[in-house]
Amino acid sequence: MTGPAIRAAVFVRDASYAATLSALSTARVLQQSDVAGDLARASGALQKQYQTTVDALRACRQAGAAR
Repeated sequence: MTGPAIRAAVFVRDASYAATLSALSTARVLQQSDVAGDLARASGALQKQYQTTVDALRACRQAGAAR
């Protein structure tokens, strides 16, 4: 009688463990997705700032060459 009960307990334990790992994995994927979005926004902001700086430098050079 203890054989089937032990197998059932092992099955429940393994299923619970698998469900916990799945939940943690899902949470990690969502967290990484949020981080990737933040990185993309930061990269876009830095790229815009760089382009503004390059445009200002070109304008200064052109103004100096026109004199």
